[in-house]
Amino acid sequence: MEKVKVGDTIEKVRSNRSWYFFIAGVVVIFMTVITLSYYSTKDKINEVVRYNAVEVTSVYVQTLTENIKAEKLMIEKIAESLADYSLNGNDKNLAKSALSQLSNTGDFSLVAYADLEGNVISIESGEEINIADNEAFISAKNGRTTVSQYVDNQSPGMNSLLFCTPVKTAIGIKGVAIGCIYSEDIAVILNYASLGDNDLMLIDENMNIYGVSANSSRNPQKNKFDFYLSRYEYEDGGSRDSIIADIKDEGKGAYTYTFGGKELLLAYAPVGINDLYLIKTEKKEDAYEPYKSVRVGIERLYMLFVIVFFVMLACTLILVKHVIKTREKNSKYNMIDNEKKSMTYTYNPTSRAVELSGAVEQTFGPSIASLGTVNIVTLIDMLHQDDQDLVKDITKRAMAGDSKFMTEIRIKDLSGDYCWYKLTGIFVRNSKGNVDKVLGNIQNSNEEIAKEQILRNKAESDLLTGLLNKVTMEDSVDKIIRERPYGIYYFYIVDLDNFKAVNDNLGHSTGDNVLTDVSGKLSRVFSEFDYIGRIGGDEFAVLLVIPENMSNNASNLVEVKAKAICDAIRNTYTDGLVRIEVSASVGISMYKRDGYSYQELYKHADQALYMSKKNGKNQYNFYDKNIDYEKVKYKGERHE
Repeated sequence: MEKVKVGDTIEKVRSNRSWYFFIAGVVVIFMTVITLSYYSTKDKINEVVRYNAVEVTSVYVQTLTENIKAEKLMIEKIAESLADYSLNGNDKNLAKSALSQLSNTGDFSLVAYADLEGNVISIESGEEINIADNEAFISAKNGRTTVSQYVDNQSPGMNSLLFCTPVKTAIGIKGVAIGCIYSEDIAVILNYASLGDNDLMLIDENMNIYGVSANSSRNPQKNKFDFYLSRYEYEDGGSRDSIIADIKDEGKGAYTYTFGGKELLLAYAPVGINDLYLIKTEKKEDAYEPYKSVRVGIERLYMLFVIVFFVMLACTLILVKHVIKTREKNSKYNMIDNEKKSMTYTYNPTSRAVELSGAVEQTFGPSIASLGTVNIVTLIDMLHQDDQDLVKDITKRAMAGDSKFMTEIRIKDLSGDYCWYKLTGIFVRNSKGNVDKVLGNIQNSNEEIAKEQILRNKAESDLLTGLLNKVTMEDSVDKIIRERPYGIYYFYIVDLDNFKAVNDNLGHSTGDNVLTDVSGKLSRVFSEFDYIGRIGGDEFAVLLVIPENMSNNASNLVEVKAKAICDAIRNTYTDGLVRIEVSASVGISMYKRDGYSYQELYKHADQALYMSKKNGKNQYNFYDKNIDYEKVKYKGERHE
């Protein structure tokens, strides 16, 4: 069969003078397709942006919920402390004295006590209050810890969250402990939830505002969110009534609107506690920034075809050149991806399926590339055996509430050698906070990571013991406190008793052996999630990270670890002639109670350590703020 050449066809069309209609028809078809694609893509981008805004808000909701749970635990601790006092409704001075000892606990703006008749006692002066009819009080009186909202219609900006829990004794419930968080302190919690990067607001289904984050542009004196909703100019079919109805139905969503000359994006999601809702607002241009290049590209392409309509043949040639250049550019990009062995992935934790794209064949081989989607077990088998706990590590980070992760892995290439890759990912969570999928990138970084690891090991480790050095230990403690301020941590300083005698009588070589021996014992006492460092000649530091499922048993666990340190380190060293017993004196401080940074925790643990030395060594002591360490002549010095 004879081939029909395109050039001959165009020549025939031109010769019968109908080529004008042919080119015009082609241009009209292209313009129609491009116009429809432009608006379809624009709608898709809007949908993706709104979806992402809701997902990010849901992540902030998860963090906010954890903070509220922490406050519930705190008010229960306060109730336990109040139970130790012999409170009764007639002795207000005793009640105020007890409350004054607890007034700085947690993030509460006010801590109070109510007797069983609902009479409230607090350390603040003012008129007497009775909350006998309050639902939270009634619930706490019946033995349940309850969070409720208090709406102050008389004082703008003074709505608050109310935490109530029973004060239980051996003979029953004798009162209710009350923790109140005012709007200004709710703002602090909102800042924690978003790390201070977003404009957040906490409301209920009746549009009452309970707090706004520090960088919010809204007036904190306005108590009603519908004050703002009624003033917004909505896009995308949004309206004041539809948003309010959606919130009352416990829905979640996002809308763009204009207010005060600014284009903004509003997203909302239920908190899951009572009828509370979290509102997130950001500039529309910031939300659409990742898709700016796509929108600009489509607009330019659309304008190109408008020009084609008027210039016909010339623009047709330009279009052909544009297509050729685009193919060449895509070809170059594909060559670059293959050279760098860069891939993107989507992982479904439920089905354990991994969808791969990019340089899959160059990395995993043609058999996996032909599948497109594979089971995670297939990929795990291609990792170095030291990296095959990858799924467990990612699962732990997801359960810890992390929003993203970055790690380094080794993948066996087609030649059988292992190459270093950087694996990054973000957790996409549903409304319940569970991870629906993990999205990320796998980038070949063999040379870079190999160099980084050599430098990092040298820079971060103590050369003798292999533990963290002093600088890295301090940075690591401050980092975990900064990233997970809601955690429970205990800080130990371990100082060896009689170590100088070892060096003086048995030699520095034996002294070095003692230090490496102690470092190994500390590593066995503590877990891989704790931080252990050598911060001085014979001085070690440990940060104990209490797991969430053991938070109620933290005080017992910290003492078990302290005793284990003393028992493990106590040992006699000899050269056959001289025998020297080495033991450990330990000082312990607690995060939040004794300090919020490495320096504060170190200072107070050091003071507790001094008491261990002073009281006979080979023991542990907790920092006690009631001890005047100046009077016991503590000046930061140590004694063998």
